[in-house]
Amino acid sequence: MVSTDLPTAEEFEDAQDAIDNDDPELAPHFAYWHHVDEFDEYSTFMAYVAAKKASRGAQSATAAESALDGYERAAKGLLLGIGAAALIEAVIGDARL
Repeated sequence: MVSTDLPTAEEFEDAQDAIDNDDPELAPHFAYWHHVDEFDEYSTFMAYVAAKKASRGAQSATAAESALDGYERAAKGLLLGIGAAALIEAVIGDARL
């Protein structure tokens, strides 16, 4: 069974009624429930929620990509450092002979 934080049409209407009656404590709480008074129709509200969720997903993907880029740069730096140390050791070792 899949759980969801999205409202049914009835929950959307109940939240609108509760907010219209200045009693938000009675409103069913779901994702973005505090924005229901900005929309007249359930489908418009759901389009808003879908756009918000897509935006959050894009931000998460960008953050993950940025983190991976950082790890890649760190790994390259580490490998360059190891290579440089090995080269210096080889040069110093050859000079001692």
